[in-house]
Amino acid sequence: MDTKRVIAVAAITTLMIPATITGIAQAGANPSTHGSGGQGIQRGMGAGDQGSGMEANNPLGSEPAGTLTASQEAELIRLAEEEQVAHDLYVLAYDLWGVRQFDNISRSETQHFTILNQALELYGLPSASEMGTPGEYNDPELQAIYDQLAAQVRSSSAEAVQVGVTVEETDIADLKAALAMDFPSDVSAVLNNLVTASERHLAAFVRAGGKASATESSVKVRATADSSRLRINVNPNNAEANYRVKIQKKVDGKWKTMKVVRTTGTKDTRTVNLRAGTYRVKVPAQLGLDKSVSSAVTLQR
Repeated sequence: MDTKRVIAVAAITTLMIPATITGIAQAGANPSTHGSGGQGIQRGMGAGDQGSGMEANNPLGSEPAGTLTASQEAELIRLAEEEQVAHDLYVLAYDLWGVRQFDNISRSETQHFTILNQALELYGLPSASEMGTPGEYNDPELQAIYDQLAAQVRSSSAEAVQVGVTVEETDIADLKAALAMDFPSDVSAVLNNLVTASERHLAAFVRAGGKASATESSVKVRATADSSRLRINVNPNNAEANYRVKIQKKVDGKWKTMKVVRTTGTKDTRTVNLRAGTYRVKVPAQLGLDKSVSSAVTLQR
């Protein structure tokens, strides 16, 4: 087994200490101090706070700026391959919990996977494989890392945010370790951009944790003026998230989930077209908040 990869699993496992939302905010107060230097998930985020990509600041030219040693080649390939793990973790987290940072940052994973592949091609190395089935990898140790962190993501929205913090902290430390390998100037510029981006995304995850400090949620529903649509409003308002809600219809005296949607906008509202009937909205526990259920509303068509 590759010694470097053994260290990778150990480093991520060490960082995976469960944290409360308050703990996340405290841990992220100074992003420049995060990370213990283990070889973990290597990822870079966009130059913007939420993941705007690096295409406007691509330091790669048409010719390589130097040559790579065998260890530098292996490191660059690994950086590109492990982008897929972080991408899949963030997509999973957004699907489950609706924290907006996961959606935006996962999109920049694809962009950074691309730029690292461009670096590989520039230096005559084979490209990393294209993103395949989410959560499935040929490398058994990458698979172990994903499985472990994915279980944490599934456990709660607070733990999902902690995974984002963990990945970013690890990434910052590992990218800096890679920079110490003295890559040619063009590759070093790419890695430096990724460090800066990861620091910004770490701050975004810390804010996501801080905004989930309340413990109670509430949901109000009403019929629109023509009584044909259901207007949903979830509180507290959280501009960084879209709440996942279940629309339930009363059928034979029992509540049956008919549709699952997300609120939108800074006020966390949503209007949904529905058939005639009596409805309520259930907000599952998420973003550190307890579950809540609305009163019943009758719609007519």
